[in-house]
Amino acid sequence: MKILILTGKLASHIALSIASKISSDMGIKVDVGILNIPVAALITTRDVLEYLSQRASEVKGYDIIIAPGLMLGDLDIVNRALGVRCYKGSRYIGDLPIVIDEVIKKGAQLSTSKPADSVLDTLRKRDYNKILEELEESSRKTFSIGSLSIPLDPPPFRIFAEVNIDHPIEATIKNARRLIESGADLLVIGTHADSDDPDSVRRVFREIKKHYEIPLGIDSLNPREVEAAVSEGAGLVMNISRSFFDFVDRFGRDLAYVLVPETVEDPTAASRVKALKKDLEDLVNRYNAWKVILDPVIPPPHFGALEGLYAVALTKREIASHPVMMSSANIVEMIDTDSIGINALLTSLALEAGASIVLATEDSWKTRGSVSEIRRAATMCSIAHVKRSPPKDLGIGLFLAKSKEKPVRIPISFEEDIVVDRYIPPSRLDSDKFFVVQVDHEERYIEVYIFSGDKERAVYRVRGRDPRSLGRLALRLSGIQDPEHALYLGVELARALEALRLGRRYEQDEQPSIDMI
Repeated sequence: MKILILTGKLASHIALSIASKISSDMGIKVDVGILNIPVAALITTRDVLEYLSQRASEVKGYDIIIAPGLMLGDLDIVNRALGVRCYKGSRYIGDLPIVIDEVIKKGAQLSTSKPADSVLDTLRKRDYNKILEELEESSRKTFSIGSLSIPLDPPPFRIFAEVNIDHPIEATIKNARRLIESGADLLVIGTHADSDDPDSVRRVFREIKKHYEIPLGIDSLNPREVEAAVSEGAGLVMNISRSFFDFVDRFGRDLAYVLVPETVEDPTAASRVKALKKDLEDLVNRYNAWKVILDPVIPPPHFGALEGLYAVALTKREIASHPVMMSSANIVEMIDTDSIGINALLTSLALEAGASIVLATEDSWKTRGSVSEIRRAATMCSIAHVKRSPPKDLGIGLFLAKSKEKPVRIPISFEEDIVVDRYIPPSRLDSDKFFVVQVDHEERYIEVYIFSGDKERAVYRVRGRDPRSLGRLALRLSGIQDPEHALYLGVELARALEALRLGRRYEQDEQPSIDMI
């Protein structure tokens, strides 16, 4: 096979290096065509057509021509005009080896209008959906909670999400909707330890059931609240221990129950499993419960978390007949670090330990998004399990703050090197016309308020998610021509976008910190 890679002048050194490596690793001929355009993203179909037309007989000898993924236009016009096979490559030139590998080994068909990354992602998603469907069909199921079947072993996983009732009730309903739409398989409605409010429990259950068909559970030690939940269709009762076994007689043996150990001799995993074994035997034999999920309970970090994680695996090893649940709450909520990596690791450990259910909470702002993080991690770990590989290099990741590959830095020649190591204030300030930028995390919007004259009331509020479009429209509406003001708005919109993407607090004019770099 013979391949031609097209690029701009500034990235030509990197392209030549990548082409040489692909040629060496894959045993094919890869050449590089350098257009007289500085940046690859500025290349248009007209530029490609002109470049290839000047070498018409030569380029017809290539099996495939790969242009920059970020270039403008549809390359179909080039193919029809010259009779060649020219397609868009990856957005980032460093990903070209992956693209070419997919084309050669798997026969992937690239697009003339879309970057190769998006095409390959679509193909992978189609393949992975098939794998997940086959996992569902082949997995051993134990029982069902409503319409939701519970696997005995992972994969597949089931994700339970818990939301606590708070007032106003509308806020609880809103949080419940967010968790459901983030990918929860079952929603648990929780109440506080001293709560005695069955009416609120009924109201929350009814409101959720109006809009969703998701199975529901209750997490309460108050029999009146549990009764209210069961009367409204709850199929699961959380966290019953030996002192609450009478719940089975009172509310029915056909409900599912999450069993937690009550009397544990010491904090070791072995003691937890011993207690669970004894309690399970009584729960099944004396109370006839048969839909039982085991939760050995993982303590917070520094208070037995490692022993708790081991208890999950030991529970599954010693009591293989019942599904096991791993609750992420005590770990992810009780450490001040980003949740995404912790949730990915815990889901991977759940697979190794044999826990087919992961319980997620989003009780604090820093853990918002945990359900969607665990959902994606569950997909990644399930695919890796089928492929018998670590959860790596699958095209599915949970990168948010970091990149998988080292960033590419293009060498550019210059005449003079200027280092800015001090704050440079603006040359002038416009106190009459100004912008206020905010982030609406609930609606997922960046907001720009445009003031002119009146400092108490904005003339416009412009909302959106694309900072470039927001900035252009805001500048037009404001009539501001000052390039420094435009620069200021651009910087703040970039910061607002990053805050929206990462779920971080945004404060206008806050000096960015590089302490962690």
